[in-house]
Amino acid sequence: MTQNISRRSLAKGAAWAAPVVAATSTIPAYAASKCPPNIDVEVDKYFQVYASTLPDLSNSRWRFWWTDAAPSNGFLHQTTISGQYEGDAIDFAANPFVFEFAQKNVDTSPVVNNILGGRTGLGNFSGITVPSIYPASGEWNINNGAPEGAEARMVGDCSGAKNARQRDVSHSSSFVKFYSSDGFYKPEGVAAGEETGICVGDALTWTLAVEPDTAYYNNLLVGGKPQDILNSHWRGGGQDGGRVYTALGLRPIGFRPPTYVDIKNAPQFSNVDETCLQNAYLKRVARWKVTKEGLRGLTVLFTGWNTPNNGLIQNLTYSGDAFVWSNEIGNFYFTLNPERTGRAFAINGAYNNALDFFESTYRGVSWRDGTAYEIRLRDGIF
Repeated sequence: MTQNISRRSLAKGAAWAAPVVAATSTIPAYAASKCPPNIDVEVDKYFQVYASTLPDLSNSRWRFWWTDAAPSNGFLHQTTISGQYEGDAIDFAANPFVFEFAQKNVDTSPVVNNILGGRTGLGNFSGITVPSIYPASGEWNINNGAPEGAEARMVGDCSGAKNARQRDVSHSSSFVKFYSSDGFYKPEGVAAGEETGICVGDALTWTLAVEPDTAYYNNLLVGGKPQDILNSHWRGGGQDGGRVYTALGLRPIGFRPPTYVDIKNAPQFSNVDETCLQNAYLKRVARWKVTKEGLRGLTVLFTGWNTPNNGLIQNLTYSGDAFVWSNEIGNFYFTLNPERTGRAFAINGAYNNALDFFESTYRGVSWRDGTAYEIRLRDGIF
């Protein structure tokens, strides 16, 4: 949904309209210069007026965790980013809330390494040494913990035509709309795939906004109950005799900044050179992201069992500017019963300690020629 300043002024009333009138009456359209020297200042003023209209979220919090439904690591399955919003009733259709979502190819799970790596014995299997660096293949020598099996493929690689180095995926949601990842916030619909992501470093990224189409879905979001925010359907990760393993990342941005179309259509910028205006806009968007001014005081939490590396189910309070990755905080990959996965485990599962959980439910170990095969400890990678 693209909303320009005049539409927001009608929706927000005089408190919003008055600053716009003042701004447009004192900032003339630039006729003499196609790239005025104070263009950054003027774009910043526009952003400041826009930001002043956004709801305050100081009394609200949003908690997230990952869910996975899969028979075996690396095969076709569905992952879900689940969330629970608690606080003021916000109209997210009028105030889209932005996240950046990412996938990257990985070869190990820090959450497993930190909690279980190097242990001697687990559950009823006292003779097994768990490797310090748990391999993505799930295979290791039971006598010394040395990883075996095929190495993970394309680790840290986000290159190739149309992101050919990434697994095929389809993202969809009843709560989310996608925007272009080039920074201009062009609407791109309610679904996305690997062909629409942009490589940033070793990760393929998308920009999405919680922006439900109907009051029904908005009421679900703000009702205080867990909701599945984004569903992702993955194609199998088989490649060259091994597998591509994936970690998911989420980076909260906050309320969507004004789009480039908003800026471009503002009368005070009508005569500014396109490239000049784009550069000024992108610089201001970058600052919006880094300073997190769009969060408006919201507390963002990630629930997992790698905080602070002691196996307890805890909330990690988000700070800084980085992605939070599934293979760092965990998601309880493929546990025995559906009620113990994802949402239930994050909220009211039978266990609140990862070690107790694995001691009680450790299954699926077989060995041949001194090699153990284990498919249940790849927590946080898919």
